Amino acid sequence: LISDDEIQYLIDQNLISSTIERDAIIYQPTEKLTNFLKPSKTYFEVFKDIYPSYVTRPDGSKGYLQTNINKCRHLFDLYTGLSEAMAQHLIDCLTFEINKKMNTGKIGYMKTMYKWLIEHQWEESEAEMQDESKTTSAYGTELV
Repeated sequence: LISDDEIQYLIDQNLISSTIERDAIIYQPTEKLTNFLKPSKTYFEVFKDIYPSYVTRPDGSKGYLQTNINKCRHLFDLYTGLSEAMAQHLIDCLTFEINKKMNTGKIGYMKTMYKWLIEHQWEESEAEMQDESKTTSAYGTELV
């Protein structure tokens, strides 16, 4: 329950609108509120934007990584379901893998997006992320 002052504040901010029908006040969300609440991009679109579109393979050829986009979208949605946390986890694992490959100079070995999803490549990244978080400690903070 919210107070009348809070409702008036939402109306003043153009987040909700009110209409009176048969002695009842009906509140509706405005377009400003719905635009604020829904993300401008889906999680798959964020994932796709992060994923490299092509890499230069070790033999000098170009490897195009964003193929089978509709199948990739389907797999991404299948693996994440409606879980925003799982979608964000896949994005975090992808970011970790890209950073690791860029730092080691092995970005040319990056798998296609479709293979990355089919082969559950994020599981390798999440294991490395967990291992890295366990081994990272500040000097002089461990007791012998």
